[in-house]
Amino acid sequence: MDNRRELEKFIETLKDKVDLVEVIQKTSEYRFDTRRSGRFIKCVHPDSLVVDPDWGQYTWFAKGGSAGHQYETGDVFTWLQKHGGKPDFWQAALWLAELYSVKVPEWKRDDNTEAAKNQKSRAQVFEIACAWFEKQLFKAPAALEYAHSRGWTDETIRAARLGFSGGTFDAVNDLVGELSMHEVNVRDAATVALVGLRGNVGAWLSAEGIVDGSPDWVEDDRIWGLASMPCLVYPHIWRGRVMYFSGRRLEWVARNDSEAFSWALLKDHPERVRLIGRDKPKSYNLPGALVGERPFFFNHEFHRNADRAIVVEGPGDAIALGQLGIASVALCGVAANKDLGDLLQKVALKYVALDNDKAGRDALVTVAQTFGPMTRLLKWERQDRPVAAATQDDLGEDEQELPDTAEVSNGEG
Repeated sequence: MDNRRELEKFIETLKDKVDLVEVIQKTSEYRFDTRRSGRFIKCVHPDSLVVDPDWGQYTWFAKGGSAGHQYETGDVFTWLQKHGGKPDFWQAALWLAELYSVKVPEWKRDDNTEAAKNQKSRAQVFEIACAWFEKQLFKAPAALEYAHSRGWTDETIRAARLGFSGGTFDAVNDLVGELSMHEVNVRDAATVALVGLRGNVGAWLSAEGIVDGSPDWVEDDRIWGLASMPCLVYPHIWRGRVMYFSGRRLEWVARNDSEAFSWALLKDHPERVRLIGRDKPKSYNLPGALVGERPFFFNHEFHRNADRAIVVEGPGDAIALGQLGIASVALCGVAANKDLGDLLQKVALKYVALDNDKAGRDALVTVAQTFGPMTRLLKWERQDRPVAAATQDDLGEDEQELPDTAEVSNGEG
């Protein structure tokens, strides 16, 4: 395992072990009423400070936010760097490792310092990019129209932090400018996954030590970034941090069938174009060679002590269930594993509802076995009605009832 990925594993281990309430109380005069109010623990004074222990996230309503947030919000590292006297990311990590008895990877100090800076940049770039994608969605009428066509309300769109990639060269340049303004290295691998790279790609790959990239990158001397193609952007958020992005590929078309789409038409008359879902390829995922393994997608209602959670295939279905107040996890093409099974251990009722096609049927039992014998299988009787568009009529006779979600999604995934 290379230094960067070993560091990421170390940081995730820290975040899983950390008790954010304990950290805040150790580094400030603030004290909490440890009785929960729903999923939150509230500070006694100031009462505007709350912690979501399941997500390892705090929100301070009396403080102004940044990166698209109305209020100050963040995880344990945000707290320590802003309020805990640990302004350096690596300093905060070492302090937490000592507090929670987590072994620090054994590298030379120079390697540690550089790797920590890379991790900090990775966290920053994804949060800044997520806020930028969110703004683009509400600035582009055609993109917001597409999101609404999926049956999602503005409230759901904002809660899930959905975004739009832009999909034009102007959008790429704008995102590069936004990241540069925040002093992000736009040639870092994670940033290249978002904005792309053109020219001297082979030399860049060698300098970064990337050996498992696409052969097309060197042949074309170009890496296409997420912002260069029109996509509805799904941020994969875990414990308050944006870990990854996936997307629903879209396509620009003219509203009038008698008119052909052109970039000039989009620029001069944006009201005369719209976005539709693209069939092949349907989904987009960031290259693993640049950002590492693809994580699962947890919807905005998910927390580890949820009464029930439904495992589905795509983020669109998970978001639709979130609109109904139901916790959900989307596999996103990643095989269910022991880590996910352990994560869902505290969830009282677990359901698996994969698409009713051959791939979904083949995976259904295997996925359910991962979560234990009390897992309930949901089967949709009609192949063209995936989970987000299901009604009671679609469920098998022995399956658990779900709310009627016929108006929530058109099932595009």
